[in-house]
Amino acid sequence: MSLAERIALVNEKIAAAARQAGREPSEVTLVAATKVQTSDTIRQAIAAGVTICGENRVQEMTAHLDDDAYAGAALHFIGHLQTNKVRQVVGRVELIESVGSEHLLEAIEAQAAKLELVQDILLEVNIGGEASKSGISPEELSALAAQAEKSVDIDGLLALAASAPALNAPAPALPPPVEGRPRIAVARDKAFCFYYADGLELLEALGAELAEFSPLADEGLPEGACGLYLGGGYPELFAGALAANAPMREAVRAAVAGGLPTVAECGGFLYLNRLLSDGEGRDWPMAGALPGRAANTGRLGRFGYVTLTAQKDGLLGRAGTRLPAHEFHYWDSDAPGSDFRADKPQSSRGWDCAFHTPTLYAGFPHFHFWAAPSAARNFVAAARRYVQEASL
Repeated sequence: MSLAERIALVNEKIAAAARQAGREPSEVTLVAATKVQTSDTIRQAIAAGVTICGENRVQEMTAHLDDDAYAGAALHFIGHLQTNKVRQVVGRVELIESVGSEHLLEAIEAQAAKLELVQDILLEVNIGGEASKSGISPEELSALAAQAEKSVDIDGLLALAASAPALNAPAPALPPPVEGRPRIAVARDKAFCFYYADGLELLEALGAELAEFSPLADEGLPEGACGLYLGGGYPELFAGALAANAPMREAVRAAVAGGLPTVAECGGFLYLNRLLSDGEGRDWPMAGALPGRAANTGRLGRFGYVTLTAQKDGLLGRAGTRLPAHEFHYWDSDAPGSDFRADKPQSSRGWDCAFHTPTLYAGFPHFHFWAAPSAARNFVAAARRYVQEASL
């Protein structure tokens, strides 16, 4: 019997079983597992009417994709997917059918966000409780599904928002603005480019004057700066160029050491470390305001939404202050700080992170100032006090 005849026979059996169950045959989809098959065999199966191929070996799947073997059919990943293989699968298949842990879900969503796409998945549930089978327990399903719902595709959300009717929600109440227009220096170039635009606007609404500068190109902070905001970005991609700008590195180190109120998130935090390793493993000197060495871990260390709780009084608020935030990074530091506690929603996972002093917040978590306007005002107010004390 030829391959085409075998496929036709399988389809006949599916149709008969569907009718016996009172269902339409079109409601049942055949996924042809292509494990250990050659590219030529896969092409023959597609020519015989297979519309979806299922692969469970990443190496074989990659080879078949390179050979264009799946042309004319959709591709699903149906096997157990290891987190270190996620980057080879996300965006290359229509559906990942076997997501059975929060750790794997987070890795998939991180890679999808990096590629600016939505990756369809199926959550795998081990309803029989069999130790030999993978998948989450039914009791864990609600929490994992809720976690998946909390991680949304930003581009898709923006597209929906653009076509949605205007919201009638009242503007949130803001604390009174700080007087004196304290000037906050904002790092803005290819290495530091991740900011929430409305967060910057909020700082201005709370009394700050923002002055952009480039840690790559400028030799010092903007004149009159009494605060410093080092946002996220990709300093690891520009580590050599940042290291070459010794005057700027020294200016930032001296400013932070001298008590200049500073917020440094993720990439900004990496820049404050003593050393930063690039993608090839070479160490480069950074500002050295903090003692750590940051390097590529080869995997996504901590990803997703968290709630930060301050463990001590500091720049952004008193001990117990809670800030919604998120983390997304492959680089990690051997001195990440421990002045905040980060807790993931719908999960028991948590970790200590970040530095928090009366003049400094520095850590991997990004936070959204509109979610905590009082923290933003504390930053602006600290900048105002700095300039007042400097004038005494």
